[in-house]
Amino acid sequence: RTGRPMPVDTLSNDLWSWHINMTADVAAADAAVRSHHYSYVSPGPVSLGTANPQWSLMLRDPDGHATLLESQ
Repeated sequence: RTGRPMPVDTLSNDLWSWHINMTADVAAADAAVRSHHYSYVSPGPVSLGTANPQWSLMLRDPDGHATLLESQ
């Protein structure tokens, strides 16, 4: 409760930018993001291009903090 929101103009390549890494069902997370109108950092779900189909999604929570979601 003592934290502050990230500046609204923060970019993913800014020196102060940081994010949380989490493993999740990326398709379900994408649907939740769309329904709750959170902001994307990535252009949507992105294929990681590995032999096993893996997806990644980066978004911002209502306070502007970035979260990276990756499929297992």
